[in-house]
Amino acid sequence: MDETISDAEVSTEGNYLLRCDRSMKMRGGGVLLYVKKALQAVKVDVIGDFPEQVWCKIRAGSGYNLLIGVCYRTPTEQAFGSDNHSKLRYMLSDVSNEIFMGDFNYGQIDWSSGACKSGATEECRLFLECLQEGFVI
Repeated sequence: MDETISDAEVSTEGNYLLRCDRSMKMRGGGVLLYVKKALQAVKVDVIGDFPEQVWCKIRAGSGYNLLIGVCYRTPTEQAFGSDNHSKLRYMLSDVSNEIFMGDFNYGQIDWSSGACKSGATEECRLFLECLQEGFVI
């Protein structure tokens, strides 16, 4: 997603649209988050330096705000550099008590067992450790 795609092209009726476009001229990337308008979502500034993420707070009960986010880690390392892995882990360690979803592109993780597959990269292992330390999995 980039600025050439208008909100009107991706909006859906009854939902609030939050987006983070990819800032560079590469195919793909960027994230969208749809929230029912009835939930009165409020966009929250990005957390850390991870480039493709969007967050909002939703009132859940009397005064409690639920933080929800979505992110995308491109498998194309040259897009944001090799430190993009550590930026993702830093962001996730900050929000481990919140709700987040995304496409992390770590295909070497066996999600049913919560372990890295044979031959997994060090970055894959560090990502999985980050999730385990934050009690996400």
